[in-house]
Amino acid sequence: MAKKKDNVKIAKKAAKKISSLSIGGIILVVLVLIFLAIWFLYLEPRTVRDLEVRIDKYNISVDASQTITYKTIPETAAEYNEASFTSSNPEILSIDQTGKMTAHQVGKTDVTITVGKISNTYKITVFKLEPNDETNDDGFYIYIEEAKGTYYASANNKEGEDLRRELNSIMRENFTPRTYGDAREILGRADADLEDPTKVWTIYSGDKIDATWDGTSWTREHVWPRSRLGTETDKITNSTRNQASDLHNLRAIVQSVNSSRGNSYFDNPTTETTTYGAVTSTSWFPGDEHKGDVARILFYMDVMYNELSLVETAAELLTGETYQLSGAKMGLLPILLKWHREDPVDDFELQRNDIISQEQNNRNPFIDKPEYVHLIWEGKTIDELTKLRVKPIYYYKEEYTYVF
Repeated sequence: MAKKKDNVKIAKKAAKKISSLSIGGIILVVLVLIFLAIWFLYLEPRTVRDLEVRIDKYNISVDASQTITYKTIPETAAEYNEASFTSSNPEILSIDQTGKMTAHQVGKTDVTITVGKISNTYKITVFKLEPNDETNDDGFYIYIEEAKGTYYASANNKEGEDLRRELNSIMRENFTPRTYGDAREILGRADADLEDPTKVWTIYSGDKIDATWDGTSWTREHVWPRSRLGTETDKITNSTRNQASDLHNLRAIVQSVNSSRGNSYFDNPTTETTTYGAVTSTSWFPGDEHKGDVARILFYMDVMYNELSLVETAAELLTGETYQLSGAKMGLLPILLKWHREDPVDDFELQRNDIISQEQNNRNPFIDKPEYVHLIWEGKTIDELTKLRVKPIYYYKEEYTYVF
């Protein structure tokens, strides 16, 4: 009998031991699974969990281009995963593997970006505006509201100083200033001639020069002169990173033309001409091909940097000291406003804006949205600019096409 009881005790102990081992094993398995889950979700550097994609305009005009930018989440996954871009209808809109979309004909297409196992698809509408649809007879640009979630969406329905402040905030939100030295290579691409990208199209003279920087063939022009930027120093080096290195204000230029222009303000010529040159010892005419470009660069600088100001008269401009805040002025504003209407935005400016946006993470709004000039400096209202529509204009908003 005693022997039987001993056997029962031994059996119970063995069962308890097995049960204890089973629970421990289960706990171990659970811990391993939790660790693996954390590893794959949070630690595995090759796994793309999400994408942040920026498409500035979901509506593109025929023959226009735009580059999609993206960021992987986590960012560490980017180096292990190459992005691919596809268009569902490349005859309407094609896209290369840098993300550059080019519109060919009116219609709609789906554009898909894939990185790792993550794919996002966006609907793009290509439209065509007939002549005079963008402006009225006086050259005022028509106001178009931006789609929700796009670069200028927060500026919708703003005018005057409210619009100026909002654009300043938009341009500065992700701004990554590059050095003055960086501009040597970047301008070689941003200012590339549209027909021959191996050449830069230089400002004022329009010379086309080999785009590769060699230190002598072309140099860097400050459209808003360096001495009028209020930097409080006349020194600039290739490591300088301030308003004097802002890529939107820098243009490729022939060295001799750069020296001739100096720090002159802009003015109309005293005799009728379409070519560039000095007007007086302190003023300069950029030429008909460049005067709108110059105006929009100066508008950008005026809004981007609060210490700068555009003035209306030479008397205002020529007061104050160079390199000091008292002399941080440019103009002449009434003439720049006229040039903005007479020399509309062209494909060269669009190219520059796209490339510079990729490099320093902000855009020139007066190239993308030229109607903003009227709302900030000319006292126009959104209602006035909206009523200028004389023909249907198509634009894309939140995945629907509206006709006005």
